[in-house]
Amino acid sequence: MNFVTATVVPEKGPDKAKLAARVSRAFLGVRIDCVECHDGKLGSTWKQRDFHQLASFFGQTDNTFGGVQDNPKLQYEYRFLKKKETETVPAVVPWAPELMPQDGAARERLAKWVTAPGNRPFARAIVNRVWALMFNKPLVTPVDSIPLEGPFHRHWKFWPMTSRPMAAICGGSSGLLQRPRSSSSTAGLQIPIRPPRRKSTSTGPPFQ
Repeated sequence: MNFVTATVVPEKGPDKAKLAARVSRAFLGVRIDCVECHDGKLGSTWKQRDFHQLASFFGQTDNTFGGVQDNPKLQYEYRFLKKKETETVPAVVPWAPELMPQDGAARERLAKWVTAPGNRPFARAIVNRVWALMFNKPLVTPVDSIPLEGPFHRHWKFWPMTSRPMAAICGGSSGLLQRPRSSSSTAGLQIPIRPPRRKSTSTGPPFQ
């Protein structure tokens, strides 16, 4: 079982909506699936079309006996709210279309867009999750609801590199995420280790 097959619906194949929701939440820190059924409310600028255009990148995904494959004959179709008929939905990213490569299969292009060095929401989401693993608490809670345009957590000012490749951010002890921790005075402290005290099994008076 993998990321795609975990969403497979019997006789229907992979659930494109679930895949879009998981990509946006896990890798971008954005809950775009909140507009799956209607346009955003309470000040949200997300549109229902934004979500389903993202889901369309999985429109050709098929689960076959040979595994997960792309079937060019498949298209993503959806009937939007207040529309009478379904329509074919094009695959369009919800922001920064200039980062989208022109060549390759739809899922491959989406993966390259998500992880593009200039895609700051991806960098913020990964930094936030790695921070939670390192310090047992993320910078932003919940981890899948980081605002695209701010306001951001006060610690984000330490991460101007949120447009850099992940290797520069998380790469071992030299990674930018590791530097503040490894170079801090707290990290340089040593805890004295004392040998454990042996419990006496004698029932008599202590040896003089």
